[in-house]
Amino acid sequence: MYQSTCFGAENHEKFLLSCQNPLIFRLILVVLLAGVRLNANADFDEGVAAYERGDYATALREWRPLAEQGHANARFKLGLMYTKRQGMPQDYEVAAQWYRRVGEQDVNVQCMLGFFYQMGINLQRDYKTAVQWYRRAAERGHYEAQYRLGLLYSLGKGVPQDYKTAVQ
Repeated sequence: MYQSTCFGAENHEKFLLSCQNPLIFRLILVVLLAGVRLNANADFDEGVAAYERGDYATALREWRPLAEQGHANARFKLGLMYTKRQGMPQDYEVAAQWYRRVGEQDVNVQCMLGFFYQMGINLQRDYKTAVQWYRRAAERGHYEAQYRLGLLYSLGKGVPQDYKTAVQ
């Protein structure tokens, strides 16, 4: 018979039976997920501390796994590191890839990406893409994105010139 090293077989059976209770199962799941979340924040904070002392290799080592798992702040920080050539070769396209992944989650980054594309900052100037990012942020109520989208409509940059749409 299987003998658990963590607790006796009788306790193992009780644990498995308790998991059949939906309320207890949810509680256990919440506790386990909270631990994962706390660990992710601890790793992110370790990356921040390393970044602030100029240890970019450690910051990268802490943030990359988090970024790949969808951690928005880690994604943004990796974009900054590629933009600023901190611990890696400067690569605006890779930076933009990280920013775009954050843009899926963050309305402020959507507006920032619109501005980068509009002005050609670290990216090839592309008014149509700027309009797309501004529109996404504007639809979520971002005032600056609404203003900049209206400006592009009034100038006819990336969209047909349309004063009526510009003032909406």
